[in-house]
Amino acid sequence: MIIYLEEPYDLYLTLLPSFIYPLFEMFNKFSYKKIIGYCQGSILTQKGDIIELSGCDNTKVLYEWGGLWFDPVNYVSDVDHRYLIFVEKLIDKYHGVRMAISPIDAPWVFISVFLSRATDFYRNTVRWVRKIARKNPLDPFNIDPDIIGKNFQLQQLKMIMND
Repeated sequence: MIIYLEEPYDLYLTLLPSFIYPLFEMFNKFSYKKIIGYCQGSILTQKGDIIELSGCDNTKVLYEWGGLWFDPVNYVSDVDHRYLIFVEKLIDKYHGVRMAISPIDAPWVFISVFLSRATDFYRNTVRWVRKIARKNPLDPFNIDPDIIGKNFQLQQLKMIMND
């Protein structure tokens, strides 16, 4: 499945700061393999002005994972005039950045968000989410976080999983 992009776009800058990033393994700045959740094993790739999803026949997730569902330019008219210059400068500088989401992977995204508090996202959160997926890839809430670590985030996750 291929989408031809008509505007500046950067898959790397879209996925890297997103809460769905732990669900992907980065091959390089332009190619990512889905390693957790829905359509595991599929490959998301940017080749210039083309974004491609192979191994999954769901156009909707291509738009969601790639952040193509949301273009900030479409919402500039909603911005209070006091902030318009600031927002326009942000859009000019980061116009190729979008908002990657994955509603179909809601449990995994919740865990990524929950574990990201007060820690290094790339060193800890990504590692914890991937460890949980290795222990139980089908049900992330059916695992004892103690086997992952003793950090307060993991202990709080255990408390909410037991409620």
